[in-house]
Amino acid sequence: MMNSITCPLPRRACPLLCLIALSVGCTREPLVETAEVQSSRRQTSAVDSSTSAAEPPADGEANETPAASPGPKPSAAPDAPSGLSASLPLMPPESFFEAAAGGNVDAVKSGLRQGLDADMIGEGNRTALQLAAFDGHTEIVRMLLDKKVTVDHRDEAGRTALMYASTANNVDTVKLLLRSGANPNLADNEENFTPLMFAAAEGVTGVVRLLLDAGAKPDHRDIDGESAADFAANNGHTAVVELLKSESSK
Repeated sequence: MMNSITCPLPRRACPLLCLIALSVGCTREPLVETAEVQSSRRQTSAVDSSTSAAEPPADGEANETPAASPGPKPSAAPDAPSGLSASLPLMPPESFFEAAAGGNVDAVKSGLRQGLDADMIGEGNRTALQLAAFDGHTEIVRMLLDKKVTVDHRDEAGRTALMYASTANNVDTVKLLLRSGANPNLADNEENFTPLMFAAAEGVTGVVRLLLDAGAKPDHRDIDGESAADFAANNGHTAVVELLKSESSK
């Protein structure tokens, strides 16, 4: 039987970026030539051809049959996304995930402007929303939610962004996720843990209160038959135990 809940991404065991061994990583090849370069090259070629045609043939040389028309001009290179240079590669997906996890707002904005899928899947079947929620990067979470990402997407352990956010005192992030429709009563696939259990185990009273106000069930049990109050008690979080007991008695 487990006496305490295990955080999905241990906060003290290793740096956060060690947890993002992202295997997804492909960059779009930069365009070889811009439309302007192609146009300039064609104009130079046309001038050279005209000059050659105007020169009279040398003595004794027969007039040659004019060369056949080269056919239609090639189309110009496709336009890059608005505001971007066509010669620059787009942000690799792994850089986008690292930016979300590290709270790099400007980099996440850049990736979204370039057209990266805000809801793409990375290592462990996690999304940028889950990585940003883990350390309470609320502004990035808001940007991703504005892109209509799946708020309750589950990773390979069945955990959601709300579960990740609930592992620390990320009150603003938890509040935003709940307002965006995150379900406080979903349980993971491995231990049947809920967001409330993660919050209770960490003793984050403000998050526990938010989850309870959103309808989280304090009497939910994990696969070992333990409740959120049991996790709080095992870790010495007396105030959380009292709060959970008062909700259970209602």
